[in-house]
Amino acid sequence: SYGFRPYRCTHHAIERIRFLIGRHRYCWVVELDIKGFFDNVDHDILLDILRRDVHDRRLIKVIRNMLNAGLVYEGEFEETELGTPQGGVASPILGNIYLNELDEFIANKYEYLSPRERKKADIPCYIVRYADDAVVLCGSKKHAETLKAEIAEYLSNRLKLQLSAEKTLVTHAD
Repeated sequence: SYGFRPYRCTHHAIERIRFLIGRHRYCWVVELDIKGFFDNVDHDILLDILRRDVHDRRLIKVIRNMLNAGLVYEGEFEETELGTPQGGVASPILGNIYLNELDEFIANKYEYLSPRERKKADIPCYIVRYADDAVVLCGSKKHAETLKAEIAEYLSNRLKLQLSAEKTLVTHAD
């Protein structure tokens, strides 16, 4: 994933896409756009993901309190049951942690496989993600359409997120 980390700017993401298209001929692209991502991060799922690697209960409690702190909109306080505080210093990292699950889902289909396993893979593909936007590159339109459906199902079932129907496209790199 790219964004909000050293040596992972937009230019690096673009170069990775160019490399995959040019050298490896992954010319079909699933352009992913998650509908209202930062507003719809499920707190319980995020905290479960964090607990896998963060064993400091106090830190988890601080993050939980920050997520549940609420917001003031037009002078009125509103509780927050979903989402991360946009503009908050922790939102980008929490978003990356949450969407790392999507990265792993795609990478386990091909990128993380051994060369021997790759020969048997159903769909050769790579993901390049920048914040909450991503592209998945593969070799055929059929594979791209299949991946789009699998990703929509994964996001819905695992992360309780929806793809934007208007902005999520399957296109040829040309």
